[in-house]
Amino acid sequence: MANTNWAGNIEYFPTDFHQPSSTEEVQDLVSRATSVKVIGTRHSFNHIGSPTEVFISSRNLSRVVSIDRIEGSVWVQAGITYGELSLVLDSEGLALKNMASLPHISVGGAIATATHGSGFQNQCLSSQALALKFVLADGSLLEVDKHADPELFQACVVHLGAIGALVEVKLALVPRFEIAQSVFLNVKFESAVNQLMEILSLGYSVSLFTQWKGDCLDQIWVKRLPSEPSPDRFLNGIGASKAQQKVHPILDVDPVNCTDQLDIPGPSFDRLPHFKFDFTPSHGEELQSEYLIPQPYAQDALRALHAHQSAFDKHLLISEIRTIAADSALMSPFCAVDAMGIHFTWKKDWHSVKAILPLVESVLSQYQPKPHWGKLWAMKPKQVAQSYPGLSEFKKTIQKYDPNKKFQNPFLKELFED
Repeated sequence: MANTNWAGNIEYFPTDFHQPSSTEEVQDLVSRATSVKVIGTRHSFNHIGSPTEVFISSRNLSRVVSIDRIEGSVWVQAGITYGELSLVLDSEGLALKNMASLPHISVGGAIATATHGSGFQNQCLSSQALALKFVLADGSLLEVDKHADPELFQACVVHLGAIGALVEVKLALVPRFEIAQSVFLNVKFESAVNQLMEILSLGYSVSLFTQWKGDCLDQIWVKRLPSEPSPDRFLNGIGASKAQQKVHPILDVDPVNCTDQLDIPGPSFDRLPHFKFDFTPSHGEELQSEYLIPQPYAQDALRALHAHQSAFDKHLLISEIRTIAADSALMSPFCAVDAMGIHFTWKKDWHSVKAILPLVESVLSQYQPKPHWGKLWAMKPKQVAQSYPGLSEFKKTIQKYDPNKKFQNPFLKELFED
């Protein structure tokens, strides 16, 4: 029987499917397999995690293993979702520094692909990891600590599923904190781009949403600490109006599953994501792409897309623009680069989207774009791989821990071929 990813655009045809609940079970499965892939909540839109033989779901690897209040850390099994983890942490007066727009994704999958939230001071979610436990190809365990072996850690943390089966992660914690979220509507596109960096620094986490139609930027979502100043005066000054009722990123969609807005403070885990963990987000009705651009090119890249918007807007549901701080992981799109993410949520029409992506990438080509590892793109795999200066060191790490390529699949083999 075929398995599919979250959106249903990718089918998996493994010869063997397993859903273990312990590290020991994973060790046994991996040691006996000749080819194996581990998948979490299946939120990747491409074949990065597609299995060819043994398919291991981490869904039952979802426990909080231990909390260390003195260090400010938590060990978790890699299949736990950010929503599940946050509920436990909040009850203990603790929190994660940042979260992605969906709390439904797994910790292991987000770390493997450098998934991110937003904020000038916020790095991608992989940067919250302090240590990793992998099951290697022979079934043995490898623990990599960020402080004990920083070079190896930075080679392994954004691992794309190519090092081993990630079974446990140690994450950094902060004390519980609150966020207040406001939405502002209908600012002129050029006004927003002229003031882009000022807008994106108005809060702890800021997102801009646009359908790339006309000369209007649809929404600005500002998630701020209660101690941070209100963004109202600045945004009113450039023509934005504050929403007086809760809205969805796509304005004609019911906002019931969105996190609370209207500047009402609440726990960070229930404000930093755009969508509530209690609700299953609509799935199967969209495709996603995202390109990460160095921040110095941000304004020019947005103006270039705006000039070509009529070529792709009819295929689009919504586009999100946000910032991500630089990190040190070799295979992170943000390695040594403060970036701006331009995210596209497409209508579920792969034939049309496949035809549009080369145009979008051509428009962005002069701005050093890197695609999100878990999204859709049209670039040649070698072109993507060669944009990572740390690729050769990453390949050496793979060769050391998986010399027979047990954890690779056609997607990864094409990415890493010389």
